[in-house]
Amino acid sequence: FFAERMTPEERSAIITEAHARGKKVAAHGQTDAEVRLGLAMGIDDFQHIGIDSSEYASDIIASLRERVKNGPPVYWTPTIGANNLLNGAYTATKPEIVDDPEAYLGLPAPLVAEVKEGWETYKPREPRADTEAIVKRKIAQLQDAGVTLVFGSDEGSAGELARHATWMDA
Repeated sequence: FFAERMTPEERSAIITEAHARGKKVAAHGQTDAEVRLGLAMGIDDFQHIGIDSSEYASDIIASLRERVKNGPPVYWTPTIGANNLLNGAYTATKPEIVDDPEAYLGLPAPLVAEVKEGWETYKPREPRADTEAIVKRKIAQLQDAGVTLVFGSDEGSAGELARHATWMDA
């Protein structure tokens, strides 16, 4: 969820209720601000890795280390392949991805038509030359801090079909 759009009371209620029921809470962790807020809230799993900074700030790494040391565990689902962070050019040149009938199993025909129409005009953003280096640095920082990296995705965003997005993240 987008925690920064909620009041502190709303955020606290979500975390408290989820944890009382034995559930984990995930939130976006694309920006340093999102990560700081998530750590302060007690988020269990961060989704995504952003490229707004070349590496995580020292206060973020210190907070992650402290959390890993004292608990509860902190998980991170990078989704680095699924959000066109590393592979936008690939997906934009593979029309067979859009034509794969399995990508649309269970979806209503109007939605399938809308997705295919969107692909006709889809233009991925130009990749930054330093994206791969930033992603590798941040993954290394997370590993060094003891964060548990997990595989999964909340993807299915612009230029990605949900089924394909998970495969690309692998």
